[in-house]
Amino acid sequence: MLVECTVTVVVPPPESAAAAGESGRAAQLAAQPTAAVPPSDMMDQLRDMYASGHGTDVTFSVGGELLRAHRIIVAMRSPVFRAELYEEMAESRAHRVEVHGVRPDAFKALLRYIYTDDDTFTTSPAAAAAASGGEDGDGGGEATTTAIQDVLVAVDRYGVERLKLICEHRLREALGVGNVARMLAFAEDHHCAVLREACIRFIATCDRMGDLVATLGDAQLVSTRPLILIEVLEKSHKFRSV
Repeated sequence: MLVECTVTVVVPPPESAAAAGESGRAAQLAAQPTAAVPPSDMMDQLRDMYASGHGTDVTFSVGGELLRAHRIIVAMRSPVFRAELYEEMAESRAHRVEVHGVRPDAFKALLRYIYTDDDTFTTSPAAAAAASGGEDGDGGGEATTTAIQDVLVAVDRYGVERLKLICEHRLREALGVGNVARMLAFAEDHHCAVLREACIRFIATCDRMGDLVATLGDAQLVSTRPLILIEVLEKSHKFRSV
């Protein structure tokens, strides 16, 4: 008996073989131990750059102290620094810039934040007052509150908006009968919308109006900012009628 067979041999196309090879290599690589990727140390490097002063190209003269910085970094974080140091202003051609109306410690805190995002330049005023037994905004947190106000003056001038909001929120935590009028005047002078609203709400809802009236006079709000008092009265009526 004779049996006739036809045998067909199927050869995979070259691309299939290549794909199989790639798959094999991928499997081999996956089986190999991988090196751990360290966390970013960019902020540490910026902190070291600020602390060491290496490569600085501008010096700020603040209250008799000379503070060195890098133009590109401060300009990157502040539109005012950018205008002063890179645009058509006298400071753009100077290596030394005079800064007036800002305390040295406040300017240092501003520079430290610009380089490192460090906003822990002071403790919470409310916590400091509680620790020392102070209350009503006149206790142990007063020095801390003043330090934050000094920093806020600097950040308002140089347009560092995030740090400005942080300062406003910390001052809001420290509001009391003894300081709310001064805080409101400060908020008006330095364009602090968050702090201003908090002060007005505090005054409008305060149940110690007799004590508060004296502080309003001390801060000269009645004579210098009568429109604010009108706003306080309007909001007081609104809050108490709810």
